[in-house]
Amino acid sequence: MRTTTKLIIANGMLALASAGALALLLDSREPLRQAGSPVAVLLAALICGMLAINLLLLRKTRGFENAETNSLRLLRTLMDTIPCPIYYKDVDGRYLGFNKAYESFVGLAQERMIGRTSRDLWPKDLAETYEQQDRALREHPGTQIYEGAFLYADGNRRDVIFHKSTFLSEHGSVAGSVGVIFDITERKAAEQEIKNSNQRLHDIIEFLPDATFVVDGQGRVIAWNNSIEEMTGVKKEEIVGQGDFAYALPFYGARRPILIDLIDEDPDTLIADYPFLKREGRNLFTQTLIPATPERASRYIWGTAAPLFDNCGNRVGAIESMRDITDYKRVEDELRVTNLLQSTQLECSIDGILAVDAQARIVSYNRRFKEIFQVSQSVLDAGSDDAMLRHAMEQAERPGEFLQAVQRIYRQRHDTSRDELRLKGGAVIDRYSAPMFDADGRYYGRVWYFRDVSEQKRAEEVRLRLEAQRHHSQMMESFITQLGHDLRTPLTPLFALIPLIRKKVVDPDLVMMIDICSQSVVTVRELTEKALKLVSLSASTAGGVLQQVDLAEEVAGYLVENGAHFDGNGVYCENGIEPGIAVLVVPDQLKELFNNLLSNAARHSHQGGVISIRAERGQDKVTVAVQDQGVGVDPTVLEQIFDEFFKVDESRHDLGSPGLGLAICRRIVANHQGTIWAESDGKGRGLTVRFTLPIQ
Repeated sequence: MRTTTKLIIANGMLALASAGALALLLDSREPLRQAGSPVAVLLAALICGMLAINLLLLRKTRGFENAETNSLRLLRTLMDTIPCPIYYKDVDGRYLGFNKAYESFVGLAQERMIGRTSRDLWPKDLAETYEQQDRALREHPGTQIYEGAFLYADGNRRDVIFHKSTFLSEHGSVAGSVGVIFDITERKAAEQEIKNSNQRLHDIIEFLPDATFVVDGQGRVIAWNNSIEEMTGVKKEEIVGQGDFAYALPFYGARRPILIDLIDEDPDTLIADYPFLKREGRNLFTQTLIPATPERASRYIWGTAAPLFDNCGNRVGAIESMRDITDYKRVEDELRVTNLLQSTQLECSIDGILAVDAQARIVSYNRRFKEIFQVSQSVLDAGSDDAMLRHAMEQAERPGEFLQAVQRIYRQRHDTSRDELRLKGGAVIDRYSAPMFDADGRYYGRVWYFRDVSEQKRAEEVRLRLEAQRHHSQMMESFITQLGHDLRTPLTPLFALIPLIRKKVVDPDLVMMIDICSQSVVTVRELTEKALKLVSLSASTAGGVLQQVDLAEEVAGYLVENGAHFDGNGVYCENGIEPGIAVLVVPDQLKELFNNLLSNAARHSHQGGVISIRAERGQDKVTVAVQDQGVGVDPTVLEQIFDEFFKVDESRHDLGSPGLGLAICRRIVANHQGTIWAESDGKGRGLTVRFTLPIQ
């Protein structure tokens, strides 16, 4: 700045001298021209030279001015781009200037702060601190660094570091100071958080229920919690700070490496000292026997050790936790013996046994269970009761009923259950189930017991069947005897006279009445014949010679002989039985069976309906299904439709149905040691009659 000023003054002086010389020349040009003197030329040259020098000095001056202006602008730009607040004061503590960051942090423009002191701008306590530090810096020029507080524009005080330095005047004396402010609020908070975290970590380690200690990178003990004090009898004051495997002394009576020192070792090389050793990532787990010492008996210890790292990933130590599991091992040994006894009993049981937990996962089963349900090992290994349930449903004779029963039992957790389960192979299973609750009422699952009672059931069924047949035969024989005596005598003249009377009657109303009487006579005769048929079937378990026949061929022959179409209501019968399915039957009884089933289905079918016949072969029997699309049956009366003289709709005076057809079907199936039942989803949804016939 001083250089620029001097150049400006020199330029001015040269300009003034050039102007004076030029004026003098102009005033004396006529005498000079007249004299022809060379002085005029010299003077003109001098004036031109002075003008040239003046122009050069003026250009140089402007160059210095531009350079200084650019330097100041660059300095200001640099200060404004620095994100930290920067300020500078004079020797009296008055603010001379600031950068943009300072203005932003305090929320005041430079115009309001320049020329003011700290007492003009800041609270009293801060101003006193700032002035005290400024005096110290003036007394000892140089650099000053200290922590303090700074009031931000939002009114909050934040922790900062002041980094200040003096600057000198042109005479070498202190002219003022420049300061830079660094916000360390977050750093201070982080330091406090680290301190708090370390304290929390120390508290956690101190009160862990497992015996725990920590070593630093040199193997010195830096933490020894209350639990390990109780386990070893060694107080933390006696061991914290010690190294050279001092932590092994309370366990082994010698300074030696233990689990915490083996973190980086290969577990396979340590099997001799640690038979059970497992690594998960950098963590080591072990279960080992600590030998007895004069002070303590031997103990089983479960332990885990892991390395410790700082925030930069550097290894700074390790931690080990231990738990005394001596009592647990004792109980474990006792349980092992108990479980061995129970598993032996389980495998020797004549009952199939299956146990599931509270989430219906398989927890136990025996060999007999696998045999009864013919279940593969893969299904059992899956551990899902759902998979086992699906397999059992495939084995069950009536899967729907089986599933409903199981679901009902699982819903009623406190209930026991006992019922019978029939499998497709003909086996009858006595099923018993009971829940598992502990003394506190906590539910642990359910146990299922399955006993094959097929032989007992067969013997019982045979006995009951024989008794029922004998009783029924006696009743029916008595009934038919009486019926034949009471009906045959009046029926004979009616059959003879009614046709003769009809020929002589011309009145249409009388003809209709006679037709009704004729139909009634036919119905009575059919009822008598059906009753006689039922009696004859009940009188013998066979009623003829058993023959091996192809079921599909027998049904096809019957339909050809009797017609697959029922012309009364346009119903069609469809034979869907696959060829090659053989059954052992009395052929005449088989025809009678299909005659009654198909007649009954056609009678209750809608106009143009379809009756389908299907068959499925099992291990020792064939299950046949006759399904119609007719009026259906209320599920509550399904078990009654095979009773003698039962009609689904008692209000329908169906004279063509004596109510004995399905009873005859049941008798025929029973004669072949089979079963018969009906299924329907309700009225209007059709009826399916299923029955079984023997293969051998």
